[in-house]
Amino acid sequence: MRRGFSHRKKNACYAIYAFCRYIDDLVDKNLMRSLSSEESFEKISEAVNEWRQHLQALYNGEIIDHPIMIALKDTISRFDIPENLPNELIDGVNMDMSKTRYENFEDLKVYCYKVASVVGLMTTYVFGFKDDRTFNYAVDLELRCK
Repeated sequence: MRRGFSHRKKNACYAIYAFCRYIDDLVDKNLMRSLSSEESFEKISEAVNEWRQHLQALYNGEIIDHPIMIALKDTISRFDIPENLPNELIDGVNMDMSKTRYENFEDLKVYCYKVASVVGLMTTYVFGFKDDRTFNYAVDLELRCK
C-alpha cells in the first residue's frame, strides 16, 4: 500500500504554491518598500498584469520560459484547473494595493475567497475531487484558515 501523494500530485501542489507565493510577494514585498509612491504602485501593477498575461498565454497553450510558469503549465493541463481560479488569486492580491481595511464581513469574505479559498480549490482539482460538496468544503476551510 502506498502512503502519501504521488510525485505528480506533490509537484502540482508545489507549482500552485510557488505561483501563489510569487504573486503575493510581488505585491506585498513591493508595497512594504514603497508605501506612498504612486510610481511604485504602477510598477507593481504592471508586474502583476504581466503575470496575468503569462497565465493567459499558458491557458492558450503557449510556453512561458519561467520555472514557475513551466511547472504551472504542466499542473493546469494535467489536472484541468479552470482558468478563473488563478486569475481570481491575482484579483485578490491586486486588492492589497487598494484596500487595507474592509467595511464589512462580506467584503472581507470576498477578499479571503480570492487569496485563500481559490488556493484550496486549485488543490482540490489536483486531489481529484470535482463535486460541489468538496468545493464548498475547500472554500470554507480556506476561509477559516485565513
